[in-house]
Amino acid sequence: MLARSQIGLLSGLWGRRLLPVFVAISVVPGLTHAQVLTRDSLAASTQGTLSSWIEHTRFTLDVSHRASSETDADGWRGKTMVGVDLQHVFSSSRGDIGTLVFQGFFTGTHEPGAFPVALDPGPDWDFAFRSVWFNFTGLGRKLPSVKIGHFEVPFGLEHTIDSNGWVRQTIKPRNVGFVGDWGVSLNGVVPGFEYEASLTRGTGKDWANDGGPFLVGARLATPRWRGNWVGVSIIHGRVWSPAGAAHWAAGLADATASDKAGPIVERARVGLESGLRWHRFEALGELSLGSDSGQRTLNGLLELDWETYTQRALIYVQWRHYGQRYARSWVSDDTLVLGTRLWPSPSFAVSAAASLGLTRFTGGADGARLVLQLRYRT
Repeated sequence: MLARSQIGLLSGLWGRRLLPVFVAISVVPGLTHAQVLTRDSLAASTQGTLSSWIEHTRFTLDVSHRASSETDADGWRGKTMVGVDLQHVFSSSRGDIGTLVFQGFFTGTHEPGAFPVALDPGPDWDFAFRSVWFNFTGLGRKLPSVKIGHFEVPFGLEHTIDSNGWVRQTIKPRNVGFVGDWGVSLNGVVPGFEYEASLTRGTGKDWANDGGPFLVGARLATPRWRGNWVGVSIIHGRVWSPAGAAHWAAGLADATASDKAGPIVERARVGLESGLRWHRFEALGELSLGSDSGQRTLNGLLELDWETYTQRALIYVQWRHYGQRYARSWVSDDTLVLGTRLWPSPSFAVSAAASLGLTRFTGGADGARLVLQLRYRT
């Protein structure tokens, strides 16, 4: 109950203003004047929330320019990429809830020029999502995390070596048809292994429905941080790939069947990957067997790389093999690559790769290719 002095005080103008405060102190158990919200405490609370958000957020501006030249092409072809890389970890008093990743880029393609850095005045710009996903980890350590959005399909070395935005490449585009796809996955870690299984649309960065595309992927591997590791992967589905379907149809004995190919490639792969680290050297290998619309495929990669102790320089030698059985014969495409990546500073990187085509699907003359890249990340 309120005392008489308190009642008298409440009867005036100031009393009407203080009435809610006295009521809160009187009726809320354990509430004292030190716990009443004021403008200062509200501002402090807001500032604390903002500080916590910033602390759990990583924002990076990513700008790069890449130029390539081939022996059977005129001039240098350029590509400029300007994008952002945003990552935020959501958490509560019980721990992390999940991670949000957003990577979007504007890509400008430049006409061939005499020099690698010669930019034409009007490049063709396009916007694309590289990664846009949320990985929900709130189910606990014993249950898998749930990822939804546009993410990398779990298959092969690409899941271990991030080639996004670099000139160093793997054979994943040849196996899957793309790197990322829209869908959902279950992922996690169990004693001695890491795993991920996904169901995606099978259309890559596009959103097409022609032919009923879909893709199922799965990968199980030992952790790479142990130095020596091994993994197995599988994919199966109907991949939306008009260019790939045309490539497949080109090998048919009956040329009229190419009209029936459509934009879909029925794709299946089983892959084996492995890595072996010794001091500053690492040997990587990947082998995949499967089929594209009934035609057998055999793809492989071998790489030997060396990295400095400070991780400021990387040199690698790579051999990539693509093989496919067409209606008439077995054809192959082999490429030898020598590449490097240098970090003069933590934000600036220089990459280069020289490749020599040993054999080609088309049976044409061997060709050489040089790719140079400058990349800046804040």
